[in-house]
Amino acid sequence: MEPDRKPLKDIGGRHLNDDQALTGRDSYAIFELISADYLLLLLSRFAAWRPLGRVLSPFWRILSIYWYIGSATHKGLAILRQLLVRLIGHLYAPCTADALRRFGYRLWVVRRWHVAATALMGIGIAHGLAQQLLQMRSPAHRERRRLLRAMRLASTYKEWSEAATCLDELERSMMSGCKLEEARRQELRLYDAGLLEQHRRQLQQVRADGDVHQMMFALRADLLRNLGNMANSRLHKHCPVVPAPITRYIDEVAECLEAIAGHDGPDLKPDEKLAFLRETRHTFGRTALVLSGGGSLGAFHLGTVKALLEHGLLPRVLAGSSVGSIISSLIATRTDEELRHLFDNMGSLDLSFFNNNSPGQLFAHLVTKGSLQDVGVLQHRLKGLIGDLTFQEAYERTGRILNVCVCAADTNEPPRLLNYLTAPHALIWSAVAASSAFPLLFHPAELLARNSKGELVPYMGNMGIASHEEGGQRQRSRRWLDGSLEQDLPMRGLSEMFNVNYFLVSQANPHVVPILYLKSKVNTAVAEVVESEWKHRCSQLQALLPADCFPYKLLTLVSQTWEGDVTVVLPLEHCHIGKAIVNPTRDGLLDAIRAGERQTWAKLAAIQCNCCVEATLDRCLNEAAAAERQRRAEHSALGAALQCQPASARLATLGSLYTRRMMGRIPSWLVLSAASGEPAKPCEGRTPDSAADRSAAPQQASGSAEAADSEADQPEPDHGTPGAGADDPLLGLPCGAPVLMPELPRQSPARPKGLPFGSQEDAEEFWSRLFPVACATQLEGRDIEALDLIAP
Repeated sequence: MEPDRKPLKDIGGRHLNDDQALTGRDSYAIFELISADYLLLLLSRFAAWRPLGRVLSPFWRILSIYWYIGSATHKGLAILRQLLVRLIGHLYAPCTADALRRFGYRLWVVRRWHVAATALMGIGIAHGLAQQLLQMRSPAHRERRRLLRAMRLASTYKEWSEAATCLDELERSMMSGCKLEEARRQELRLYDAGLLEQHRRQLQQVRADGDVHQMMFALRADLLRNLGNMANSRLHKHCPVVPAPITRYIDEVAECLEAIAGHDGPDLKPDEKLAFLRETRHTFGRTALVLSGGGSLGAFHLGTVKALLEHGLLPRVLAGSSVGSIISSLIATRTDEELRHLFDNMGSLDLSFFNNNSPGQLFAHLVTKGSLQDVGVLQHRLKGLIGDLTFQEAYERTGRILNVCVCAADTNEPPRLLNYLTAPHALIWSAVAASSAFPLLFHPAELLARNSKGELVPYMGNMGIASHEEGGQRQRSRRWLDGSLEQDLPMRGLSEMFNVNYFLVSQANPHVVPILYLKSKVNTAVAEVVESEWKHRCSQLQALLPADCFPYKLLTLVSQTWEGDVTVVLPLEHCHIGKAIVNPTRDGLLDAIRAGERQTWAKLAAIQCNCCVEATLDRCLNEAAAAERQRRAEHSALGAALQCQPASARLATLGSLYTRRMMGRIPSWLVLSAASGEPAKPCEGRTPDSAADRSAAPQQASGSAEAADSEADQPEPDHGTPGAGADDPLLGLPCGAPVLMPELPRQSPARPKGLPFGSQEDAEEFWSRLFPVACATQLEGRDIEALDLIAP
């Protein structure tokens, strides 16, 4: 019999049956076990999470702050949006005042935003007037206006420079300390002053040591025109005065170059010095003056040229289109003395290229002839100003490189850049007339050239040579249009052909001058973004249009490059489009020239800064070339004197002389084989440079010093690539031409032709004494002409 059990009750006091009681006891036991394990687990977790929580506490706080900021920002933006919507609705609502509602007319209603905008404009105008009144009473601003007026009325660069210097000092004194510091930081962001100072100290230390080879190595290692971004055009727009670090660096480079050019020690041979200067000038690059179009407004270019000429900064490379080609041709066909005489008598210069000047004449000629002006009158005037000179003849006369850009009128081809390399026999006046033939202003013009017989023939035609007719049709003539339609500033062609990397631009186009004026008045970054976006959209439209349609050419005209590294812009008050298609008056011509001078004076400091090293290189190179010509003359006299000496004495003298010349340094690209392009294999005991030295033998051994001097005296153009047509005054060959001894037929003439040797045996004895026995095999079987070519 089971013992009595007390009935179990739940928490509410209710009785439980046996099944429920049993289940409750089991659950209670299980709960006791689970509770113990769970408590242990919680305690272990709490012991582990406590140090982890301390580590993660900063991160949780950061996340909570970000969450709070995000939610707050979202709420704030929502509130701001509601406020803006209410404000727009409030401003767009009509005015309730009867006095303002009366200004409405029919459908136009005076709204509140009209009143607000008018009020803001009135406040701005009032503030500007108040500032002007205060400035009028300020002594500093009165002095500023006086200096600006003195700069506008200056007749010489000295007067203008004094006024500009005083104005710069005055404006700096009027600026607060914060503005001065901000201006200094902005200036330092435009170029690397620390890099320039580091290189200046390095060059100064090397020059103080007196090691000429170290100076040459240091200059060739890092002599760049734009080192440290010092040639940045934005820098010189921002700074009217060249910063001191740039000036100090340029002065130090000039002193190092002069020290190398003036070094006469035995450790530096004349050939090596001259080669160094030529190579350095080639790597440094050239400066070119590019003149834009603009019709009669292009008389402004004469002022730019005059200012550059007076300060010795007129580049030898000149280019232009339209009226820019006219001014360039006037400059490139005259020497410096003739140019000074021209500018002294500028009042007598006739630039009347138009035969119609009134609106009635222009309209009548347009209706009857199809153009506003007569191209025949233009050609006649140009021929009187320039003469029948070709590009080659002008280059040989003045040493200046004239480039004229023309566009094809009847054929589908890219524009051409005419110069003494691409069109040596073309007449300049015909090329300039074609480059000035703007559509509707002039009819397209033909190019003329002088053939081998001295006759004037159409250029790019049969050139006066009899040719058969193909298909019963004669060869059609080719006409040319204004080069400014596609290449107003042909800077890319100049870079490729003449190694030009610094461009001086004179801009007088009536559709470009207002844009550049507005660009100078707004933020530089914003102006560049707008300009690049405009040109990008124009290029996109051009991609959708055929290349021979008028809109395509119009887009090309308005989306070209407008500026160079230094840009001299026609003043806005002189930019009248009506004056572009009529002849300039005498007073208008003189005013345009004075305006061009003053605008160039403002850029003269930047031009002098960036062209100083180039001018120093040219001067040093000319001095070294003159010394080399003198040395060659002495060698020619020595060769004539050796004719009277015995063969043994002649061999000893020439051998010692040639041994010294073998040490000359010639660029490595001058010793390449003509056939294979592989480097020459020098003989044992002989340097590769000696082959280049031997190629100059026909000039030296002939005793003709005058021919060598006349060749070396010719102006030496810089070309974008070696071998573009320049004559090397040392080698007597085109630059880059192979100078190694060619393979000649193995036959022996009866007598030597160029050497002061009595026989072939004397010549072979001379070369065997100069070179080791290993080279003797190369002389076997060669005739005397080959020996003459490689003789010293």
